[in-house]
Amino acid sequence: MIQYLLGELPEAWQARFEELFFTDSEIFTQLQIVEERLIDDYVRGQLLSEQREGFETRYLISERRQQKVAFARTLIQAVAELPSPTNHGTKYQHQTPLPWRERPAALRLAFLGLASVDPDRRPMVSP
Repeated sequence: MIQYLLGELPEAWQARFEELFFTDSEIFTQLQIVEERLIDDYVRGQLLSEQREGFETRYLISERRQQKVAFARTLIQAVAELPSPTNHGTKYQHQTPLPWRERPAALRLAFLGLASVDPDRRPMVSP
């Protein structure tokens, strides 16, 4: 799926993959999750150099995708700047900052909200 998003699939495979994700909602959902993780890894500087290059030259060609990356960057910065919870002497103290491993899940939820207003997103079909 990453190869598809980075435009690295041969044309015939790309066409077949597009048929699958347009007809199978589970594959479409998986593609969205992979895309969100790819964006998260890019913003955090965790892509390999060749993946980063493909991301910048192929993935970021659309304005909508650039907006998704800008949103992710802003969200990650905002989460990183959240103050740590303080101890107010209450009995139930178990408040800890959101661990970095769980932050991508929070980003996925935020992206789902963003995707719900995306005019290019495929409409949901009710069973």
